[in-house]
Amino acid sequence: MTRRVGEVAAAAAGLLALALVVIGAAAGASSAPQAASAAKAQAADSKVRVCTLLSADEIKKIAGAHTPSGVGKRPPEEEPLSSGGSVCNYGGVDVMLDVVPVAGFEANKARYGPSTKFEKIAGIGDAAYYMDQPGDQSSRLLGVYARAGQHVVVLTMTVVPPETAAGLKPTVIALGKAAAAKLH
Repeated sequence: MTRRVGEVAAAAAGLLALALVVIGAAAGASSAPQAASAAKAQAADSKVRVCTLLSADEIKKIAGAHTPSGVGKRPPEEEPLSSGGSVCNYGGVDVMLDVVPVAGFEANKARYGPSTKFEKIAGIGDAAYYMDQPGDQSSRLLGVYARAGQHVVVLTMTVVPPETAAGLKPTVIALGKAAAAKLH
């Protein structure tokens, strides 16, 4: 009989331990959404404002003679994107931040279409590509598509004749590098 009482006590202790684990998991599960909400709120509070990555003066200094004529004519305008990120228009230079989650960085390149050429470049963020998106004379875009820390940044400039893609490439890369450097 003593042996049977011991087995029952051991079984009861096991069930109690299991019940505590289940109760703890349920409590953790109910607090998980609260923790996620708190993390999102904290992220929103510490969200990088894309228009603070570069100033018009920095763009002018880096771009020099290649500075688009609209830069500095008006304050940069920041607008939200449907993806949750934002874009800043400086008047000829656009910088987009967090257009896709970091996890979607590589896969998102396909969304630019088959005519966009990507060239891997070093020295910008954690991974980066120079991109050339052909179009007619007034719509050819050059840019840097980069992942820096927990952010994806895209910097683009439109090729406006007499500028050429080859002539603007070093400027676009330098501007992309300057923007991405502020994200680490």
